[in-house]
Amino acid sequence: MDVVDRLKEIQDDLALSNAQFADKLSLPRSTLQSLYKNRNHPSKQTMDTICKSLKVSETQLLYGNDRLHLLTDEQYNLLMDWCKLSEEKKKAISELIALG
Repeated sequence: MDVVDRLKEIQDDLALSNAQFADKLSLPRSTLQSLYKNRNHPSKQTMDTICKSLKVSETQLLYGNDRLHLLTDEQYNLLMDWCKLSEEKKKAISELIALG
């Protein structure tokens, strides 16, 4: 599955029209239409915009084997906060959760 197939899969999962999906991706509609029609690989700048809009890494979008799991803003922010924690704090939080 290539990037264009993954984008179409995400669009289907979100049940968005091409115009709505282009808006969600922060892309001009013509860019999305061109990707779909010509099946061209997006430019680096377009990939960066898409990944930022979907809150996924370029690796996930390029090589992911499974469906991408799109995160809500709250989930994404929580994940980013978690990544910033020291290993000691992560361990302490994990232990608290295990007690739960």
